Amino acid sequence: MAAEDGFQDRGRSNENADNAQVIQVRTNDPQRLARLYACIDQTYVQLSNGPFRADVEIFQAGCVSIFREQISQSVEVRGRLVHDAYALFQPAYTGEHGTFGGHAVEEGHVLTVKPSADLWWVSPRRADGVGLLCSADALHEFASRRGPAARKALANMTPLLRRRPEMIASIRQFCVQTLTEARENPKLLNSPEALAAIRDRAMSIILDVAAEGVDPVRRGRPRETYAPLLKRAREIILAEPDAVLSVTELCARLGADRRALHYAFEHALGVNPSMYLRCLRLDGARRDLLNADPGNCKIGDIAARWGFWHPSAFSQHYRSMFGELPSAQLGKGRFG
Repeated sequence: MAAEDGFQDRGRSNENADNAQVIQVRTNDPQRLARLYACIDQTYVQLSNGPFRADVEIFQAGCVSIFREQISQSVEVRGRLVHDAYALFQPAYTGEHGTFGGHAVEEGHVLTVKPSADLWWVSPRRADGVGLLCSADALHEFASRRGPAARKALANMTPLLRRRPEMIASIRQFCVQTLTEARENPKLLNSPEALAAIRDRAMSIILDVAAEGVDPVRRGRPRETYAPLLKRAREIILAEPDAVLSVTELCARLGADRRALHYAFEHALGVNPSMYLRCLRLDGARRDLLNADPGNCKIGDIAARWGFWHPSAFSQHYRSMFGELPSAQLGKGRFG
């Protein structure tokens, strides 16, 4: 079983100075989840009401990582690949749509991120996704061995791709089976031959996805308009967390029409501007509560820092969003 609210290494070995390990995590802290991936600088903001829970499993094998992420609530993920790496993510369709770069993610879509590229993903509730991370140097070398067509396909790979059902199924099958085998068979972590085969298969999948002859998802107005607008809105809100901006004030600062702003939020995030303002402030309060020293911190001070001036209203909003009272999470993240 995964460790409750923490990390559990199931095995570790060296193979040409490459560490092979399986990590299992169960947590109710979105920011702990964000810190799991060393090559991605990212933040998670919960958007739907209810207790947050994430179960994550990662198999690291040198230049390649294979992972599966299961999250109970809708979250907005923003970040950037800070190391030279490629990322591929295939979310299972759960009946609700997420968005990637402001575009709806539907059944049959694959999400990709190139080195140093921005990441903006809004997951639906009960999300269950699998993915691959691979160092750019290793993938470029592997593509070179395949020839010019592979290198060109990788260079032209777009962030949101529609792929055949057979390819979607093969990605998920490889990730789930490899994670299961690595967890249940520790000898795999000490086999250079097996690790090399897994790395080659993972890199082949990324190149096959890039080269697959299915048209990429058309990317027009949402990427050009919504992403920059919502990024600016987020920056304004977080710059003055205790200001409690109204939607009217936010529109004025952005120079945006209220109706356009409302549509952008609903389309890309699935929540209206007022709800997003509250989500960001509640997320900041939860982060501070989890990291606070219970002996030297007052819940009311944290609430006020994030623009919640009435303790009873703060407790009500907090419990409605996260499923428990602020006092239940005070200091819980300090030793995780």
